[in-house]
Amino acid sequence: MPEENTNETTEQQTDQTATSGEEQQTDTATEKAEEKTFKQDDVNNIVAKESKKATEKLLKELGIDDFENAKDGMTKFKEWQESQKTEAEKQQEQLDSLTSEKDSLSSENNHLKSQISAMKAGVKGESVEDVIALAERRVNDDVSIDDAIEQVVKEYPHFAGEKGEENQNSPRIVTGGNPNGGENTPDDPFSAKLAKYK
Repeated sequence: MPEENTNETTEQQTDQTATSGEEQQTDTATEKAEEKTFKQDDVNNIVAKESKKATEKLLKELGIDDFENAKDGMTKFKEWQESQKTEAEKQQEQLDSLTSEKDSLSSENNHLKSQISAMKAGVKGESVEDVIALAERRVNDDVSIDDAIEQVVKEYPHFAGEKGEENQNSPRIVTGGNPNGGENTPDDPFSAKLAKYK
């Protein structure tokens, strides 16, 4: 008989194990069916709600009831800070602003003077900026911008236009009504007649 009890106990344990295995499989299947999928809009809404809650919690900890009050409070705080500045600080800010404006105007003035000097030195119009860039590197306590431009023109003569060179397409001023500029050509019938009276 003890053997029969042992067999019955073993059978019961086997039945219970099989039953619990089925229950576990059923629970897992139920859990999978209960999993919920979210759309992007749902996720965005959840995140927005959570961030709003966190912001509200932080503002409440700081003693602020809502966000609009926080904006008004910051505006008033900045106005108060501005009113607390001393007259000297306001004057210092104004001085700094005027100093930077003066520096930019001075720089522009020097650049324009350099352009005039380059044009006076005979630099071609399309080469003025190049000559100025080269000349500015040569300026020091002993060398002025005018001298530096002359040095650059001597070193790089292709920047300067030829002084004796005239453009053939440019108009010429002539006197006496002769379109050739006063030159008589041998084909001119009046040149022979004029030569007799000279």
